[in-house]
Amino acid sequence: MSDRGPRPPDRQRLRKLAQAAMNADMTVEQIQNILVDMGEVMGGMDSTITNLDTSLADFGNSLTRLSTTMDRVDGMAERIDTMLAQMESIVARAEKLVALAEVALSPIGMIESAGQAIAARFAR
Repeated sequence: MSDRGPRPPDRQRLRKLAQAAMNADMTVEQIQNILVDMGEVMGGMDSTITNLDTSLADFGNSLTRLSTTMDRVDGMAERIDTMLAQMESIVARAEKLVALAEVALSPIGMIESAGQAIAARFAR
């Protein structure tokens, strides 16, 4: 037999092996606790992701409604533009009628003014 140096007593060796086994048990228990905690976190993340998916679907629906509304506003803008053009045409015609009426009534205004001047002279 070769001499490898002093060999620790069997008792000391058993104590080290027992300590190593206890350390391994503690490590396994710690890993199990970590895995349990990770399971809870993963469950919470699953719930959060489900809620996020629902929110994104609702957001997509809202964007679709917004797009539809914007299309309607665009269509209304075109109709309003057409209506404004018609109103401008009506206003232009009314302005022409007013100008014609002013021209037609100007002789009456002159006669009225002359009548007032004559009445004022006789009233003195």
